[in-house]
Amino acid sequence: MMFVEPPTSHYDVRFRVGSVPVRIHVMFWVVAVFLGLKTDGPTAPAELVIWIAAMTASILVHEFGHALMFQRFGGSPRITLYGFGGLASSDVQPRDSASQIWIAFAGPMAGFTLVGAIALLLKAAGGAIGFSSQPYAAVGLPDVDLTGLRLFGRYLYWQVFPNQHLNTLLYDLFVVNIYWGLLNLMPVYPLDGGQIAREAFQAFTGPQRGIRISLGVSILAAGAAALYAFTHGRFFMGVMFSYMAMQNYQVMAAYQSRSF
Repeated sequence: MMFVEPPTSHYDVRFRVGSVPVRIHVMFWVVAVFLGLKTDGPTAPAELVIWIAAMTASILVHEFGHALMFQRFGGSPRITLYGFGGLASSDVQPRDSASQIWIAFAGPMAGFTLVGAIALLLKAAGGAIGFSSQPYAAVGLPDVDLTGLRLFGRYLYWQVFPNQHLNTLLYDLFVVNIYWGLLNLMPVYPLDGGQIAREAFQAFTGPQRGIRISLGVSILAAGAAALYAFTHGRFFMGVMFSYMAMQNYQVMAAYQSRSF
């Protein structure tokens, strides 16, 4: 969700994974703590630590998806985590739409791949995991406690383990990599889906018209998402999409004023 690297601070965490330098800005930790706090009661310290670990690992996996695709196209990527997400940037930026679409799509796909790997590990360990049209409580596996997430009118369920910390970690990893990954594919700029839509529109209608169309789609999609969020009690999500709708509207107004 960010395209400008934040200024460095004395509190940044820096390390490398292979050839890719990673910087975690202090504001990333602040936001992670804020998102990990429960709204309906106190948050156990262990739950908060697990949430921060799951969120950090998931966003790193997402950004490494972008980074590896940058490398595929000859770039030298670097990753910055900041605020609500992160940024994978490179000294070499491919100009063609197809390459940009691949780079944008690689982030969510990395998260979905992580979910698939976790599912395979659960299966290999003898655990239950799958999809059902019924709530997971009604799946009816003998002597197995289940939990899960609702997804497109169906239910992803998996086995509850004796270790509650493991259950919390699995739930947090699935939430971030599935729900956030799907939200990130919405055609709202600057989300990955918005970048994909912009490149696709530019490829089919030309650069200027493509940008105008993508901004219009972003405003409509962000507005619809904000309305849904506010009417379903998801205040934070509503604020986030309202901000993106306003941001895209301002960009469209500025772009149109320069076009005339």
